[in-house]
Amino acid sequence: MLTSTLLESRQRWQDFAHIGADLLFEVDAGGCFTFLAPDPVLGYGVDELIGRPASMLVAGRGPDPFRGDLAVHDLKTWVIRADGSRRCMAFRVSRLWSPMGMHIGLRGSAHDITTGEALEAAAAAALRRTATLDHLLHRLRNEVSAVHQVRAALSAILPALGCTGIAVVRTVPDASDTAIHNIGEPFHWTSSRPWLRSRKDTFLITEGGTPLAVLPHGEQNGRSTMLVLWRPPGGRNWSQDDQDFAHSASELLRVLLGTEMQEQELRRQARTDALTNLLNRRSFLAELSAVMACGDAGGALLFTDLDNFKHLNDTLGHEAGDAALVKLANILCDAVRPTDLVARFGGDEFVLWLHGASSAVATARAASILSTAATSLGPLCHHEGPKLSLSIGIAVRAAADIETPVELLKRADASMYAAKRAGRACWCLDEGTRTTTSIAGPTA
Repeated sequence: MLTSTLLESRQRWQDFAHIGADLLFEVDAGGCFTFLAPDPVLGYGVDELIGRPASMLVAGRGPDPFRGDLAVHDLKTWVIRADGSRRCMAFRVSRLWSPMGMHIGLRGSAHDITTGEALEAAAAAALRRTATLDHLLHRLRNEVSAVHQVRAALSAILPALGCTGIAVVRTVPDASDTAIHNIGEPFHWTSSRPWLRSRKDTFLITEGGTPLAVLPHGEQNGRSTMLVLWRPPGGRNWSQDDQDFAHSASELLRVLLGTEMQEQELRRQARTDALTNLLNRRSFLAELSAVMACGDAGGALLFTDLDNFKHLNDTLGHEAGDAALVKLANILCDAVRPTDLVARFGGDEFVLWLHGASSAVATARAASILSTAATSLGPLCHHEGPKLSLSIGIAVRAAADIETPVELLKRADASMYAAKRAGRACWCLDEGTRTTTSIAGPTA
């Protein structure tokens, strides 16, 4: 009866142990299994593992609960199952002693926490993403312009994803790709690589040993862009958490880029004339003031006005008039250098600033413009009516002068009206204090 009770008690505790643990074990002082339960365990037969080093079950360089002589409580480590899969287990280990007080091994139990660990890791990753996005949004609130918001966002995304570089790349059909924003170390790509230009969806590759992520934004406002991220050569590949965060960041950037493009367009519209795309009056005066603020701001201002433009509008309509204005804008653009300025001042009046030009250079440029205008603008009118031509007033400013842009414009405007009084289709030069006004024809 006593034996039966003891056996029943032993079985009861054995059952409790099996219910409470996925692995029961003992190892000797050398770290080899001397006892295992249940059978099978982790897909292995117990007989396969008895006498073998227990550390063979530990995955990678994780903490080893089967070595050493210290008791542990809830030590988490990854172990390898017989089929090669991995499970995360929490170990509780105590030391075994001989009757003589010698340490002879370890006894312990473990239970599988893989599912809970995965949920905890996912929750932690979500919290990290949320915290990073909160930080990113906080930075964006402190920026005024969209371009600064884009760069602030890129600067926040870079460390959040462990990247060495991040760029927004603009793709243009049959042209080279351009990095319109670039933060961190440069990455050299070429437009000939088909994977960068042809893909419409997100893809992750390793290019020359460099983990690379490309997230196309598609086309908005007539421009196609993509987010490109890269890690150092040999760096870790993109986890699912990385991909989820990159997608969220890319969507935010797509919105910011759209706002940036709208800002650029509004800025362009505020600076330019809608018909000719030249600088408007306000922008020209601002640019000229900035130029004159420099010490070497000598040059010549040409004030041009179309002759007989009202007759063209009255007889052929405003579309013909607009075509003439666009044609004249092209003529003037072809006559200036990158350092010069050209603008539509209003109606049929245009102005040019020839930076550093002398009287001789200015009059030669005016003569060339008059000659081109006679050839290009004349055919736009009816043969029986007056022909389109130009009257040009020239005002020269020496580098040492303190004359303001408004004063210079007044002199050029007065010279233009002098050219009209002289018969039109000619230029008139005002050199300021050095000479009096003189008048000459278009070929002078």
